[in-house]
Amino acid sequence: EVRNVGETKANDISLRLNSDLLMDGSPPQNFNLDDGEQKSLEVKFRFPPLSKASYDIAVNTSWSDEHGVRYFIEDSQTVQLKLPLEIRKSATGEVKLGKQAYVSLSVENVQTIPLRVILSDALPVSFTPVNGTVIDNKTDLRWQFDLAPGGRRVFTYQMNASQAGAHRLPYAHATYIWGGEEYTNSSKTENIILVYKGLSYQEQEFGKALNTTPEPDTTSPIEEVNSGEDFSRWVDNSSGVALKDIKVKNDTLNVFIFIPKGTKILNANGTPLTRITIEEAKPPNIPSNLIMVGETYYQLGPDGATFVPFIYFNVPFKASMTESPSIYRYNGNWTSLGGTVNGSKVYTNLSNFSVYAVFVESSPKVNLIVKIRPSISIEVTPEDIDFGALAPGDFSSKSNLSIKNSGASNISVTANVTDSAGNLYVDGLNIDDKPWKSFSHTVLKNDSKIASIALKVPEIYEGVGSKEGRLMFWAERSKN
Repeated sequence: EVRNVGETKANDISLRLNSDLLMDGSPPQNFNLDDGEQKSLEVKFRFPPLSKASYDIAVNTSWSDEHGVRYFIEDSQTVQLKLPLEIRKSATGEVKLGKQAYVSLSVENVQTIPLRVILSDALPVSFTPVNGTVIDNKTDLRWQFDLAPGGRRVFTYQMNASQAGAHRLPYAHATYIWGGEEYTNSSKTENIILVYKGLSYQEQEFGKALNTTPEPDTTSPIEEVNSGEDFSRWVDNSSGVALKDIKVKNDTLNVFIFIPKGTKILNANGTPLTRITIEEAKPPNIPSNLIMVGETYYQLGPDGATFVPFIYFNVPFKASMTESPSIYRYNGNWTSLGGTVNGSKVYTNLSNFSVYAVFVESSPKVNLIVKIRPSISIEVTPEDIDFGALAPGDFSSKSNLSIKNSGASNISVTANVTDSAGNLYVDGLNIDDKPWKSFSHTVLKNDSKIASIALKVPEIYEGVGSKEGRLMFWAERSKN
């Protein structure tokens, strides 16, 4: 736009554009403007694919006044070129030596034409990939794919460190053809993983150190807030991408959520998420095949929040259980999300919020199982023994158990005990007033053996509640 802001007529106005860009058309020449008059001009430029990061466009203007005196002015603008791909790489900020670190790669086509992309990444020195965790099983960390205009792909993998210290991650690179030429973009964010020998974010005991390893100081890359507190200062207010590793904790419930840097966190309406709540929930109905091994039920909020690619939820469970616990999500029905055990806690990744709890799949019944060898048959009764209520150091009353040889041969019978109760039965079950491991008895064909069964609870036993065990008898042909 050219405007005459003087008090006299401008004659013979000439415009000259200086730029190394190709122009579609040319500016008008030799025109006049009266006092206060203006003229709008439009010139289109053709930008070559990424020849430079920016271009300067200068406008030289000259004109004459009513006395024929010539004047000159100049104005310029710099145009920055936007790359057609946006590449983001994020990783776990802190991890214990030998535990898994998580890496997420995101590639987005921000232009209006489709692109064929080759994305490549590399592991830092002393790290190895975890089998089965690399997207599409590309263990060479190299993916080829097409991206539509506005399209976005996310790739994740896990890796283990073999050396403690601060490890700088290599940048990820994307190669593509644009305008008939090949270009390569790189991720811009610097990622550093702190590998500790005695401390990882999954194992932090809030407010104190584990073992002899101190808590991280104020330079720690993890930003902590309590449930319900605002963390908007660490979230991009436009895209909703986490700018730091963020931990949202509830010290009372001893649980936390970990948001890796680079994760997109949004409310249900698509705005950036800046608060997360972790509260105790009212227990929904539990199927008979699930046993609660967590400390309570957890309601995460707000409803409708989404996370790309995901966040981590870390909860405690009863470590005395021998079964592998899983974190379950309730959405009308309980669905297992799996979980990775780390000491007395289990964690998994989440992409949205609901009610969560930790269960193991197991039968609540106590079964005594008899293993029968081929051509040998024995009958054991009763099938269940209830020792009643006992305290540490108590002996139960004796219960009689019949072992009947219903086969055609003399047999030698031995016993075996297993339990999921911290070795309560393995250490405390007696047969005929002796530890079960010493039980061995010959039972003639068509004869029976009456054995007395009793349980002594160890004085240092710490478990409470109903405890389960199995007593199995092995029979083989007697040599006598």
